[in-house]
Amino acid sequence: MSQISSKLKLIAAVTVGAAILSACGSKQQATPNTHSTTISQDNQNSNNSNNTGNSTNNGGNTSNTNNGNANNNNTGNNTNQPPKTNSANDLSKLEDLDPIPAAHIDTPKTNQFISSADAQQKNPNVQLRRNAENKLFQTDNQQEQQNGLIDTLDFNANDEIKINAGATSNNGTSNITFQPSKSIIVYTSNKKGSSKTNLNEGIEGEKELYELGKSSLDAKIIELKKHDKELEKQIKQIENSTTEKLTKQKELNELKEERTKVAKEIQEYTVIRKGLEQHVQSVIDTIAYIKPKDGLMMPEFDGAYVLVFEDGTKIIIHDPAAAGWTYQTFASYVDPRKGTEVLRGFQSIGKETEYASIPEKGTATYKGISTAYLVSDGNADRQLSSNVKAIVDFGLKGVRFETSGSQINAVSGDQRVSTAASEYDLKGTATWKDSNLFLGKVTSADGKMSGNLSGKFFGPNTEEIGGTYGLKNTDGSLHFLGGYGAKRK
Repeated sequence: MSQISSKLKLIAAVTVGAAILSACGSKQQATPNTHSTTISQDNQNSNNSNNTGNSTNNGGNTSNTNNGNANNNNTGNNTNQPPKTNSANDLSKLEDLDPIPAAHIDTPKTNQFISSADAQQKNPNVQLRRNAENKLFQTDNQQEQQNGLIDTLDFNANDEIKINAGATSNNGTSNITFQPSKSIIVYTSNKKGSSKTNLNEGIEGEKELYELGKSSLDAKIIELKKHDKELEKQIKQIENSTTEKLTKQKELNELKEERTKVAKEIQEYTVIRKGLEQHVQSVIDTIAYIKPKDGLMMPEFDGAYVLVFEDGTKIIIHDPAAAGWTYQTFASYVDPRKGTEVLRGFQSIGKETEYASIPEKGTATYKGISTAYLVSDGNADRQLSSNVKAIVDFGLKGVRFETSGSQINAVSGDQRVSTAASEYDLKGTATWKDSNLFLGKVTSADGKMSGNLSGKFFGPNTEEIGGTYGLKNTDGSLHFLGGYGAKRK
């Protein structure tokens, strides 16, 4: 098999530089107030001296009565109640008291993906690894300032995925950037079915040949097949002419050599694609949240992009269109490469908000979803899904984060089996300072697990948030890590 370039670039044919873009803007940092976002309750009983003392007929005696409360004409509501405020001293009680407008964004089209020229390495990410003693441990962007696996998403906004991406190996670093090369990605959905590609598209005289998924190999395979057909035509033309067969023997030999070379390349690419296809299908078979339960899907979870590389790296990107997201999503991955092995990893990806565009006041509520893994030695990894709610106070630069409706999802045949797991509901808080990156802590509902929470704002005007979290129990025998995304409501 001939060597095929393994240099890594992006999904679209765009070269990616190694420079890491700063997550900070030029916006000058202002010290937040300890109290922010005040709303006064309506005081409908303010100063009406006769609101309970209307003139009445009392047995023929016309008088102004106050129900015996001449000095309390407001039935006990004579004083204004103090305004409600959020406090930086207790972000766990943040309320959406001064909401900025909801994010009115067109629903993304099915099978369209997000785009960003931003570097993705510094986005929230968490990884589960093993140390020299073979013990599980977590690292993340908060503790280690580590880079995530995915470098960039540089292509046109909401492009329909036609040429899909990946890489067969990386360049020895801990990051992967995508290039239309030897790899495969598949969109899966119970409603629409897995995507398929006709590898004989546009080739005259050939029957349609549909294969699973849309691979970055496909265009090359089709191009080679068309070239093979053209070579075959030229060879037959010479061989069918007695004169040309004698006068063009050298050309004929060259055409045959070229066709042999092309046939070899087609075979090489086809073998690679077949192998990747099998690996992709095996990954799809294990994703519980995209499976139906009693014939019903979880709509916001109904889709995933699966990338499998020849070096064994596997990436599952949650379909942003299924969740109604335009600017961000999150990915989970496994990276088996020696020296950089990641048992489980999550990374937030998308088009982040410029720091200068983050509001300086007001509040907002974000709602979305999360998927996660529970990992412990000696047990199969468990898949978790949940709903996400985050309340943000931009004046305080604070976030109240929580998940609810947690359930453990398993695969049985082609069905999803879900079990309620409220003990894994999460609550936490986070803050940001002089950049678009909020960091904090999070705890499970049963109090047995705790860890780090990271997130960013995405979209031109903070329309969405996304991030990761990683928790563990006291002795480190159980790890809980996941990704999330949410949209401003």
